[in-house]
Amino acid sequence: MWFLLKKEGNKFWDDCGAWTKHHGTKTYHVRSTLTECRLMEDGSYGSRKRIEGKLATVRMDPQPGEVICVHREYTKLARQLSYERRVTYVEVYFLSTLFPMEMPPSPRPMM
Repeated sequence: MWFLLKKEGNKFWDDCGAWTKHHGTKTYHVRSTLTECRLMEDGSYGSRKRIEGKLATVRMDPQPGEVICVHREYTKLARQLSYERRVTYVEVYFLSTLFPMEMPPSPRPMM
C-alpha cells in the first residue's frame, strides 16, 4: 500500500499504534544521471571506484551541479515486529517535498 504525504516536521503519523526499532539510510545521487555519489568530509562529492583491489571514494571533477538526497526510514510495529513500515523521501529544493510511504497489509488485530 502506498501513500503520498506532504511533510510537516519530521513525524509520520498513522493509527497503527506504537512503532519501534527505527533505522534508515541516506544516499546522494547526481540529478541528471541518477548516478550514486558520496558526500565527502570536505563537503565535495565523490564516486566509489576500485583502486588496487579496494573500494575508495574519489572526488568527482567537475563537481555535479545538482544532487538529490534520498532518505529511507524503516520502522517496526511494537506489537508485531514482522510488520514494517518504510518511508522514502527525496530532498528537492525547488519542489515541495512529497513522501511516498509503503505499508504492508494491516496486521491481525490483537485479541
